Amino acid sequence: MQGGWRHRRRTTGRAVWALLAGLLLPSCYTHYVCDQDTDSYLLVGFRHIVEGEVADSTLADVTVYGIRENRADSLILNVRDVSKMSLPLNPHADISRFVIEQDGQLDTLTVNHNNAVYLLSYSCGFATRFQLLDVVCTMDTDSLVILNPNVDVKYETNLETEHLLLYL
Repeated sequence: MQGGWRHRRRTTGRAVWALLAGLLLPSCYTHYVCDQDTDSYLLVGFRHIVEGEVADSTLADVTVYGIRENRADSLILNVRDVSKMSLPLNPHADISRFVIEQDGQLDTLTVNHNNAVYLLSYSCGFATRFQLLDVVCTMDTDSLVILNPNVDVKYETNLETEHLLLYL
């Protein structure tokens, strides 16, 4: 009989310690919810020059698809009028390709970039920083200008600042 009582006492003691540990340990960890976007987007603006003055340009009926090797194309944008567009760069490759369809004409935008993954914060996890190296566009443009080669969610405080300008 003595052995049974000791066994129950030992089992009860372990259960109490497990219960206390289960209640006390989670209180040491504070869980923060990430309210920050972790995706970086390439912001492309359209401009034209009229009588020596630069003005915003708007494209009508634009559809944009993302192209990734060995995967189906994905619809990114389908709008009636656009003067700026936000494009997701491929974090798994050094090149991102997009098909831009406007008025039945298909053009390709190819962006060569470097990728660097970094810890944004403990609660938000990782993000990718892109550095634009080269951009090629088959669209009929006067010029193409990389304004800001660094595409990084950490430093994107103003979503109105373009990384790339296409002069039409």
